[in-house]
Amino acid sequence: MCRGYRKKLDLWGNDLYLAHVYRMVNWWAQPTHTVVLGDLLGSQWVGDEEFSRRTSRFWTRVFSGSAKVPRNVTDVSGRIEVLGQDNAWKKRLMAVAGNHDIGYAGDINEHRIERFESAFGSVNWEIRFRLPNDTQPASSSFPNLLRTTPPTLHLVILNSMNLDTPAYNPELQQQSLDFLDAQLHPSNHPSNSGTVILTHVPLHKKQGVCVDAPYFSYFPENQGGGIREQNHLSAEISARILDRLAPGGSEGGTAVVLNGHDHEGCDTFHLRNHNIDNEGSVQAGWDASRFDSAKRRSTDDGLDGLREITVRSMMGSYGGNAGLLSAWFDAEDGKWRFEYETCMFGVQHFWWAAHVLALVEVGLGVGGLGFMLRDRWSDGAQGGKAKEA
Repeated sequence: MCRGYRKKLDLWGNDLYLAHVYRMVNWWAQPTHTVVLGDLLGSQWVGDEEFSRRTSRFWTRVFSGSAKVPRNVTDVSGRIEVLGQDNAWKKRLMAVAGNHDIGYAGDINEHRIERFESAFGSVNWEIRFRLPNDTQPASSSFPNLLRTTPPTLHLVILNSMNLDTPAYNPELQQQSLDFLDAQLHPSNHPSNSGTVILTHVPLHKKQGVCVDAPYFSYFPENQGGGIREQNHLSAEISARILDRLAPGGSEGGTAVVLNGHDHEGCDTFHLRNHNIDNEGSVQAGWDASRFDSAKRRSTDDGLDGLREITVRSMMGSYGGNAGLLSAWFDAEDGKWRFEYETCMFGVQHFWWAAHVLALVEVGLGVGGLGFMLRDRWSDGAQGGKAKEA
């Protein structure tokens, strides 16, 4: 019984702490767009009734005042909006599906996808934001380009939970793979476009680059044999993404990948390499290193590859972190630029301590006021008795 009440108090306090982080970031940074990079709930195994309760806590307590992206936006392929024209985006919250929401490839089913999409929006969708015509003056280097085709920023919300095999539902997996290939096709990346991939599972990296090392586990054969848990996408799926997004891998512009899953967070850079095999053939591949290290090794401002940012967890035990991504179009170079900063609010114990102390002060204040009133009433009563005497 005691443990049950303690758990409820802990959940209540954790919700309020996360709400504090969200509220303060909105007030201070005033972001144009907000995204939660997966694991919105506590477990994919919960029943529908508990799922509904946790969904209610998400929208009414933690992210109070926000709204999911409507279906008339997420269900329209190739939708283009002008940046800053629709103020509704300041309230909308883009939700990425994580393993605690729908499961890993080995246990994702249609019912989990349907209830997630009903509560939080589509698991795979995309939208393009075009700069207003009057915000980008034509540069001397790209006068015609900027006049005829304003720069666009392509946001891709990707369900990475079932990209790898084996999968419990091959049909659902194929839907994600088809969506991925369609969005990464070179035709979707003209030279003045930028792409932001928003997903949950990080790309493949060798052990030691980030805190989490590559790891896969599988259900037993009598339970389908699918992926039960993974810390990274496979090297094959990661290369499938990198080959199409990074400069040199397509005809298009610049890109950045944002994801979650690894609670500690990690800022990395994927650099294209060319290895020679035993037969003398050149094999192209990818090597990842910490972004700061890659930047120090670079001889110029540009790096031939792709930056991946695994955003540190928002949970209080990880410092109450919020990631801030800035994107702008560099008219002189004719491409998009991205910068990333992290904002940490401190461990939740300080938040708890501050509020407990505030409650103690209020309690002491009320107690002191009650003592003063009682003391004054007592003095008044004694004075009245003395007067009667």
